[in-house]
Amino acid sequence: MAFTSGSFQIPFGLSPALLSGKIQAELVDVGGGPPADVLKAGDPFQVNLTWELTGSLAPMIGGTWQLRLLIDEIGGPHDAPFPAAPQTKPLTGLNAYNDAIVVTTGLPAGAGGSSYAIVASLSYLNVAGTPGAMGGFVDLGLVSVIA
Repeated sequence: MAFTSGSFQIPFGLSPALLSGKIQAELVDVGGGPPADVLKAGDPFQVNLTWELTGSLAPMIGGTWQLRLLIDEIGGPHDAPFPAAPQTKPLTGLNAYNDAIVVTTGLPAGAGGSSYAIVASLSYLNVAGTPGAMGGFVDLGLVSVIA
């Protein structure tokens, strides 16, 4: 898979000149293989994320970003956020960010294989640690996992 653009939300009422954002993510094989939409059960993979804030308010925003994957086995029991506690990344006053979420244990597969919907999620905590009205997500689509 190549980088996929997602949806980024900012607080209601702010014009793009004041604050705007964008987010992208890609799912890749940790072993260096080609971009993956079919994974072998148990093989590690990662999701690379890039996001940015623009506008005159962007350098003044402080707090923490929270990143996680929302993983849903279609028709199966394996549905959970990963990691269980989100990865965190402090806002640094810079506009562009990137990070990766590595799923070291891979995903399980049923006898005939399994399909998973994977969404990369980004949320925001302000400097007081309270969730703020800013963040985004990228729907990475369906991934087949074979035994």
